[in-house]
Amino acid sequence: MRALAADRALADAREAVSDGAYSVPESVDPIEAERTAAVEGLRTLLDTAPALLARRLAVYARNPIRNADRDIREDTVSSPGRYLYAQYAVANRFAAAAPAIVRRVEDALVS
Repeated sequence: MRALAADRALADAREAVSDGAYSVPESVDPIEAERTAAVEGLRTLLDTAPALLARRLAVYARNPIRNADRDIREDTVSSPGRYLYAQYAVANRFAAAAPAIVRRVEDALVS
């Protein structure tokens, strides 16, 4: 399940990069927007049924958010722009891809 979600997230990220997304940010605005999207995506994932499957995948979106937030609080980021942007982007893309995978696995289990 994780591999399916990661594969879909990677494909979406590649497409976004080819469309010009994720260049080095010149301000905190894109980083903040990416974090907001990641948190919203995580909430959407956690609202996906079946909840048990969704929660198993949610950890892979939650951890990059939590790690980046902790690094900000503890001021331990050496190159904050790129690192934080990447962490939030990973969380956002994974959280966006995961609900479809949860539904796909559920369909396979009940068929």
